[in-house]
Amino acid sequence: MADEEPQKRKILVAEDENPLREALIDRLSVEPEFEVFGAADGEEALQMLEELRPDLVLLDIAMPKKNGLAVYQEMKSSLWGDKIKVMFLTNSSGLTDVAFAQQYGLVDYLVKADWDIEDIVKKIKEKF
Repeated sequence: MADEEPQKRKILVAEDENPLREALIDRLSVEPEFEVFGAADGEEALQMLEELRPDLVLLDIAMPKKNGLAVYQEMKSSLWGDKIKVMFLTNSSGLTDVAFAQQYGLVDYLVKADWDIEDIVKKIKEKF
């Protein structure tokens, strides 16, 4: 019997900025251990979270239809959401958002302007 490939870890990139979402998906997809998906708004993110049950979600805070904080709260209140790790990836560095992130035990809170894609990939690998 042939050796089975290890199961890939699923990552959902929930980001409304199309160029950044596509760049993250393209970069993360070359990593053999990841299977990567994208969502362009909060409602799509929630639907995909429920369907895919990813291992990690990169979650933008400011998104159309439903912001990332609301997505996070709904996800964590579900029976399946507690097992999903979350990294906020946002333009907001407001103290309120940072406090929210810390209060709910997020894996990380990254301000987009402070990180390039390679740094984000390294951070993800550190957390898995």
